[in-house]
Amino acid sequence: MKSHVLEILDPHSVDLSALAVPVQVSEDAVEAELSRTVLPFVRWEPAERAREGDMAVCRLVSSVPRYQKQRIKLMVGSGMFSPELEAALPGMEPGQEKTLELPEGTVTVTLLEVQRRRVPTLTDEMVRSLNLDGISTVEAYRRSLRRKLREQAAWEVIQEPLDRLIQAVIDGSAFVLYRQDWEVLVRQRIERSRVLFLQEGIDMEQARPEDFAGRIPVRSYYELLAMEQADGWNRLCLYLLGLHWAARDDYAPSRQAYEAFLQEYCKTWRSTGEAARAVTPYEAYAAGEYVNHAVRYLETLVLEQLMKEDV
Repeated sequence: MKSHVLEILDPHSVDLSALAVPVQVSEDAVEAELSRTVLPFVRWEPAERAREGDMAVCRLVSSVPRYQKQRIKLMVGSGMFSPELEAALPGMEPGQEKTLELPEGTVTVTLLEVQRRRVPTLTDEMVRSLNLDGISTVEAYRRSLRRKLREQAAWEVIQEPLDRLIQAVIDGSAFVLYRQDWEVLVRQRIERSRVLFLQEGIDMEQARPEDFAGRIPVRSYYELLAMEQADGWNRLCLYLLGLHWAARDDYAPSRQAYEAFLQEYCKTWRSTGEAARAVTPYEAYAAGEYVNHAVRYLETLVLEQLMKEDV
């Protein structure tokens, strides 16, 4: 490839503060995650009186088949079985009996037993039982959950500032670009789509708008070609940036990584190895990896901004 980079704009010099505002999460969200941790330690214990949220074991007697049950478990207040019947359970003691007039008919309910959910307070011992690397206390676990939730929130809003950073770096850098290199990358993308269509028995040049629906945001082969040609220059720039940063990072696509990629493709799409290679030949895979390397590097910079702690 004859195209090359002359000068690269330092991505750190791009001001993203207006777009990449540090994300925060509510303490309620953190506590909700913590509450899930104690679920394996929840116990059900006998209770003297039924109340909302208890598990009530009842016997129902009625001429209505739906309410003729020798033994049924009801979550008091859930309304899943019968809101009217469940409304009569709070305050009842095991062994107590009530006769109810429900819309469907008369029902005699006997409360056989009551189980109450006991949710323990999260302890350091419980946290250690999770076997999380470097986390042995509730406070450390809380910090890790807070960061995890912030990362999730950051990934939800990363695209706009990332797109802005990518374009700013491309526009601010100097390249020598050759048309034949642009054509190679465009051809790789077009051929990938062509093979995917052929594997479904569709001639891409003759494909109808409905054939593209849900796959590619175009309505015809010519729109696809125009889209790939328009994106091709930025893709070539990202490829060159990726080459530069890959050399700095001592990174290069490998045949071993390519084979792993093909295996994952086959697993995900239930494809054969031959079909996977046809969709993504090694040369296209390697080019894509250099593009991805550039994008991943710029992603880390945006994530750092989004994850910045309050000063």
